[in-house]
Formats: sequence, structure tokens, C-alpha cells
Amino acid sequence: MSFPFESGVYSVAPGLRRLEPPVISVRDLSRYRREKLAAATKRSVCLEHELPEDTRAAALKRLLDLLTSEHPETFHEPLPRSLEQLPFLMAEDVAIVQLDGEREWLAFGHVCLPSSWRLEDKIGRPFLEVHRPVPGFPQQGAAAMVRSLASKGPYERFAWGVTNLDVLDQEAGVHAGVEPEPLYVRVERQSMHPLPGCDAWLFLIHPANTPVWQLTAAQRQALAAALESMTAEQAAYKGLATTRAAVIGKLRS
Repeated sequence: MSFPFESGVYSVAPGLRRLEPPVISVRDLSRYRREKLAAATKRSVCLEHELPEDTRAAALKRLLDLLTSEHPETFHEPLPRSLEQLPFLMAEDVAIVQLDGEREWLAFGHVCLPSSWRLEDKIGRPFLEVHRPVPGFPQQGAAAMVRSLASKGPYERFAWGVTNLDVLDQEAGVHAGVEPEPLYVRVERQSMHPLPGCDAWLFLIHPANTPVWQLTAAQRQALAAALESMTAEQAAYKGLATTRAAVIGKLRS
């Protein structure tokens, strides 16, 4: 398995590349379903803001097409015809970004497995504003990129961090003070799918946790170098404000 930190450099650049199928993961699917349902008992995991009906219908069709074409043995009829219910069957979280003239906003989210954020803080906000708390996130040209995703793609990118918790639902706050052990690398595969004729795009997020002991020696060294390359602000954002040196030392020991 390849990991985005293997370059040895931490980056928050978009890093978009052409999507490589399959899009939908069925690995450990029962665990994802279980943790999603548990998250829904604790908070609102599905919210929308000014979501047009044609966008809703297009997003639902795209999801159903992906599920049934890539994994017909797992996703077969009858399936829910509802954006509120269908994502509970998937490993991926689901969001929709809507455009209208010069305006763009997070119009829908079914997010049960976030990486240190809360859906209620993001829904209805511009996509760039949603990402503004991320230190170093490039703003120049970002607006044009966000708009282009409604007509280009599909694309994928990967984001990562470290955590002490082998849970998929990592709502805001769990990264406060990451300790040297037990240590897991959390990687998100994010895919972006245009919804033709809707001025919108579908955003799928698939998180996975890997214990560092499963990494090769070379991968652990690359991970240490990538953590070392973070700015102080980025390290703090990732929960490493006071523990980064200890985590790096453990990885290199």
C-alpha cells in the first residue's frame, strides 16, 4: 500500500489527480456501517442548506450507479432512494458543493466519520471558508479550482494525519495532544465527481486508520520526515503542538 506521506514532506496543496477506480470501498464495510449508525445516535450527521432538487436527484443517481456498477454483489436492489439513508450503507461520507453565479457553498453533508471537524460548523458555508482553518491551505487560484470541479473530473486526492484512536468517527477534539503511542496514520481518500447540468459536484470521503507497526521501516522514516517538515501551525492543527518531537523520536527508534 502507498501512503501520501511517503514523499517525506507534509503538504496541504490540493494535489488533484485523475480518479482511479474503484471509487467505492467495501473493505471492512460492516465496521463502517456500524460506526456510522453509532455516530447518528450521538449527533446530527445529515444536514442540508439550499440544496436544489435537481442536484439532489443527480447526486443520488451518481451514487446508485457507482454502488451497483462497482460492487453488484454487495449493493443490489432494493436500495434506499434517499440521500439521507443510502450513505449509511457505504464506507464513504457524502457531501455536495453547489454553485450559483459567483456563489458556492456546502449544500449537503452526510458525515458520520469526520477527521476533527463538525458538520454543523460547515454546512451552508463557502467551500474555501470551510478549509480556511487549515494552516497553509493555498488560497490563490482555489476559487477557480472549486468552480471547475462542477464540470471537470472526476478527481481524487489524499489527506492524512496521526491519531491515538483506532476509531473511524473522529469528531472535532480527538486530535488534541497526539501521544507517541498507540499511534495510527489516518488517511482520507477524497473523490470529486461533477454533476452535469447542476452546477454542483459530489464529494466522497473515505477514512482509514493504519497502525504504525504495520508500516515498513522506510515508511516509518518517511512519516517521521513528513511530520518534521510541518510548520509549527500545521503541527498544532494536527494535535502535535507539544508532542511532535516525541512522536518523531518513537518513529525513528
